[in-house]
Amino acid sequence: MLKAQSAVSYDKRLLAYIKNHLRVIDGGFLLLIIYNY
Repeated sequence: MLKAQSAVSYDKRLLAYIKNHLRVIDGGFLLLIIYNY
């Protein structure tokens, strides 16, 4: 029971981390596009 709950919370943290990371990557791409113009 505890293991399942910790696994779920870990997944949620991982998802949040990935979302934040993707946002940073998207921002980087936007900057690259702007600088290339």
